[in-house]
Amino acid sequence: GVLSISIGGLAGINQTQLRKLMAFSSLTNLGWTMVILSTSPHMAVLNIIVYMIMIMPVFFMMQKMMLKTLQDMTTAWASSSLAGIMLTLVFLSLGGLPPLTGFMPKLLILNELVMYKLTPISAMVAILSLINLFFYMRTTYIMTMTSPPMLINNTMEWRPKPYYNKLTSMLAVMSLTSILLFPTMVATI
Repeated sequence: GVLSISIGGLAGINQTQLRKLMAFSSLTNLGWTMVILSTSPHMAVLNIIVYMIMIMPVFFMMQKMMLKTLQDMTTAWASSSLAGIMLTLVFLSLGGLPPLTGFMPKLLILNELVMYKLTPISAMVAILSLINLFFYMRTTYIMTMTSPPMLINNTMEWRPKPYYNKLTSMLAVMSLTSILLFPTMVATI
């Protein structure tokens, strides 16, 4: 589990292809699941469910906005600000930034590990997860703070048709606000 988290994080650092970045993110999340699987299988299932809820809108937006590389993300903000904001928030949630949804499974897993006296493993997992947070923050920085080079001086205002899809928007909002359901889900486990 710890090896999976470290490989996924370290391999994702230098990645410019978004699909590969998402694959390494999935590898890291699988590591979190493997770490907790032996002590709390229900928590492992909860972690997988939350990850699937968070990753679906990312793949839908990547497909609809035709995002394949980090370079493509520089134009995403200009094509649709709303989709850019949602994608940014979901990326930060995937990185486990509090108070977003992705933080809660990690916190619960760390809590379980500490309760089972596995503090060294929980410390390693928490530190290694900062690598993932780094590449998600780098991705959101590229998307929000950089713009593609303007090679032609054009006096006309040009903006492509904004991307808006109700299903993707609802999935993104659900993935960000499902943190409110965690007390109920944890109580049933």
